[in-house]
Amino acid sequence: MRYAVVAAGVVVNVVRGGDAGEVPPDWVALPDDSPVGPGWRVVEGVFRAPDAPVPVRRMLGKLAFRDLVVSVAGLAAYEGFRGDPALFLVNDQLNLASEVDPADMPAALAAGVARGHLTDADVAAIMAAWPVE
Repeated sequence: MRYAVVAAGVVVNVVRGGDAGEVPPDWVALPDDSPVGPGWRVVEGVFRAPDAPVPVRRMLGKLAFRDLVVSVAGLAAYEGFRGDPALFLVNDQLNLASEVDPADMPAALAAGVARGHLTDADVAAIMAAWPVE
């Protein structure tokens, strides 16, 4: 018989054991075809699958960032954004950085929207296309 070993409401292991009376009290019987595994939670006696992992966007080199923006919004949008004197601080940060941090981009790209170089749809598409680890 299969059992979920539960500690503090979280499945820490799935093991094979004897009859229910012969196993420790923190072992919960599972059907043989159960998908339950480590990381599952027990909430009010019901097994719940772990939340899907949140994809982590990776840092991009400046060239990769340029290629991403151009592929989504076009070269004119990128050149307008990068050449706009009103976006000096955003562009200065991009110039000084060795890599482009995805966490900084929503605000920076929103500035491009405010200046008319990008659309909200462009920003959403850029962030959706950003490579993940």
